[in-house]
Amino acid sequence: MILRGLQSFLGFNPGYPRAMGRGLRCRWIEPSAPGIPLGWEGPPLVGRLLAQRGIQDQSEADHFLQAPLTGVHDPELLPNITEVAQAILAELDNDEGRTLWIHGDYDADGITGSTILARMLWQLRPRASVKIHVPDRMTEGYGISVPKLEEVAAAGDRVVVSVDCGITALEAATRAEELGLALLVTDHHKPLQDESGDLCLPDVPIVHPGIGDYPFDGICGAVVAWKLAWMCARLDAGDEEGRLPSHLKSLLADLTSLAAIGTIADVVPLTEENRMIAAWGLRHIARCRIPGVEALLRVANLENKRELTAMEVGFRLGPRLNAVGRLGKADAAVELLCTSDLNRAESLASALDEVNRERQELTKRIAQEAEAMAFAQGFDQDDRRCVVLCGDDWHPGVVGIVASRIVERFGRPAILLAREGDVLRGSARSIDGYSIHAGIESAKDHVQKFGGHDMAAGLSLDADQLEAFTEAILEHALCIDPEELTPALRVSTDADIHEVNVDLIQWLQQLEPFGRSNPEPLLRIHATLDQVDPIGRTGSHVAIRLRSEGASLRAIWFNAGEWLPRLARGRRVQVLGVPRENRFRGSVTAELEVKDLALIAESDPC
Repeated sequence: MILRGLQSFLGFNPGYPRAMGRGLRCRWIEPSAPGIPLGWEGPPLVGRLLAQRGIQDQSEADHFLQAPLTGVHDPELLPNITEVAQAILAELDNDEGRTLWIHGDYDADGITGSTILARMLWQLRPRASVKIHVPDRMTEGYGISVPKLEEVAAAGDRVVVSVDCGITALEAATRAEELGLALLVTDHHKPLQDESGDLCLPDVPIVHPGIGDYPFDGICGAVVAWKLAWMCARLDAGDEEGRLPSHLKSLLADLTSLAAIGTIADVVPLTEENRMIAAWGLRHIARCRIPGVEALLRVANLENKRELTAMEVGFRLGPRLNAVGRLGKADAAVELLCTSDLNRAESLASALDEVNRERQELTKRIAQEAEAMAFAQGFDQDDRRCVVLCGDDWHPGVVGIVASRIVERFGRPAILLAREGDVLRGSARSIDGYSIHAGIESAKDHVQKFGGHDMAAGLSLDADQLEAFTEAILEHALCIDPEELTPALRVSTDADIHEVNVDLIQWLQQLEPFGRSNPEPLLRIHATLDQVDPIGRTGSHVAIRLRSEGASLRAIWFNAGEWLPRLARGRRVQVLGVPRENRFRGSVTAELEVKDLALIAESDPC
């Protein structure tokens, strides 16, 4: 009990003890919630998956599966949102020709959020001047740019609204006050607080889901901006009950698709209203009338999809929006989502696609170097429970992606830093249960600045502080149980082969969108290996035929060729996998994508 209290204080929360098994690659975490919702009328397997998500009865199940947009929280519940919306509308009506500035972040969350707010304000006040500034990652860095504030003030403008940044911008807030600027902050990252717990931006209006009594603190910056855009529309054109005229409802629907992209790209929990916004936005995106979205779907070869999945957004749309901001300035991504010219949108989307290919090559090289460096420096050892790496020629815009890959490869938090002269800038990613933000905070004496949340953070430090910073981080990370350093897969439920069919897969599609806190179902199946064959050009993948009680199921295990010698026909196994549709020559069948496999000893009960 004392150990658990200490771990929680240090930033690691392992929760209650969980039974575990092991496969050939990972440890397996047992399902946490048995049973099915009260009155559930669908397949028992789906009921078990719903129970795992906290669904207790049929009514809750219906609400979860439908994910209605009407279930999102009223924007008025966000602290200070009415005050901020009123200030924005008042500035739009100024008769001195001033520009209202939206200062966003350079990632997909900030880009979509900035566009959401700007598009609504342009609709409400077509003649008003509203401009977006997204900082250059290389020259301005993360957060609100003080030089930009000075430029805004010098031009005679007075109001700056932040999107997806600003909650820790003490220097910027101080300078804004000196310049006579009204700084309005909208953000979702961890607030900057003093020793007594008070906010360090006390005189700045802040719209933030983690401040005050808002019911759900997990929304991203784009959704905060979406709520603010909604509130501006309500105050300006809503009726007595807050209902919007049809043209604004139609615009808000299109902007919901942008909010869904921001939500998925920022990897926030896909629960509560995040799930509703993401699900509705994905359903609507094929009908979205924003030219930049249409062009983005085309370059990603998704233009014929009636409904997108979270995986398609996360791996095909999000990276293209992020790429330009990672390698330089994100203006092209902002213009893409702002332009009303379809030809210009097509040109910009193609440019983003090209930059993304460049980013992919850069990421591949740095990932290879980082993995070799991690092994060489002993970060695979049990006493080094966080990976801290620095590269002299690494690009700071892609180290966050590589950090995520290092987490997957080594099963522990990772901080990757790129050297820029005497300063190191980088990104951190974590594992479930350990707050990387708390870890960096424990080493704050060696850091220039940092910000983020439990699972991801950005930071900068002087190069001569690297050794001391690393020692402090490694000391803090000792609170992680060594068992947690082995990559883990959470078993969703046990299943029989005969339960895995096309009908089941159609049911499982209703659990979408999948992502953080709403993972794809991982089914554990007890079976016998009936057939095992290498497939692929180099034989690196494995095709398996599983058999149990007269039923059989085809399965594919990617990049598992190394295990072929141990997969003898007739061997009893437990397989952990995700059901997939296999379409071939007009026929649709179910198969299993294997994620891990455990061999059952002959003496063990099946």
